[in-house]
Amino acid sequence: MGKSKPQGAELSFRTRVRRLLFPPACISCGELLPYNAVGGEGVLCRDCRGAFEAAKLETCEICGRPMLDCRCAQRMLAGAGVRRVVKLAGYDPADPHACINRLVNNNKRVCNRDGFAFLAAQLAPALMRELPQDALITYCPRSRRARREHGFDQAEENARGIAAATGFELCRPLTRRRSAGVRAQKTLGYSARVWNAGKSVSLDGSVDVRGRVVALVDDVVTTGATMSACASLLLGAGAAEVVGVCIATVTEHNQL
Repeated sequence: MGKSKPQGAELSFRTRVRRLLFPPACISCGELLPYNAVGGEGVLCRDCRGAFEAAKLETCEICGRPMLDCRCAQRMLAGAGVRRVVKLAGYDPADPHACINRLVNNNKRVCNRDGFAFLAAQLAPALMRELPQDALITYCPRSRRARREHGFDQAEENARGIAAATGFELCRPLTRRRSAGVRAQKTLGYSARVWNAGKSVSLDGSVDVRGRVVALVDDVVTTGATMSACASLLLGAGAAEVVGVCIATVTEHNQL
């Protein structure tokens, strides 16, 4: 199994300097946080941390387990061969002020290294139970337009954090095509998302995934179109299994 890397109780000198220059703020509501806070207290305010922990314990409407322990895959993902998805919480697009919704939205807009490390640490225990020792970690690449606009790929940052927290190997076999649709996935309906996702990603052949279990990371799964397209490519290249990984997933009754 991958080996978790323990986090020290004290902040490094580099982190202390960075926080003096850029005061830490809650990754959900934006409230300023204590300069010397560590772990969850270094990325979430007290209220948001409570809401975050409560969201992880909400029960899945399909299996009845807490979301943190749920492995249910949405219908589209199951159809693409993804039989289980590790997630932290459910996501309701109709409730933009919920802690998880704000956290996911900020995860796309702000490159917060402490936040990525915290979320990776939350996912790591489940992944170390679910995955074999030689599993690979990869991610659903962000659109070229969004990456240029925000300066980073949130799925890549989440995947990098997970690899660091678990010891599993990070690889990058997937890429976005230059001919990807001009509209963002979030602006499209269900059928259009499926078509757009299938045309937007490709396998570059630089990584041999044959016979390997691959953990495929994204920040949030809504319809499952992007993750399904990526999983189909990996399975088609010979991956033994693709396990979905995300911060939050839209539950069946909330799907767009």
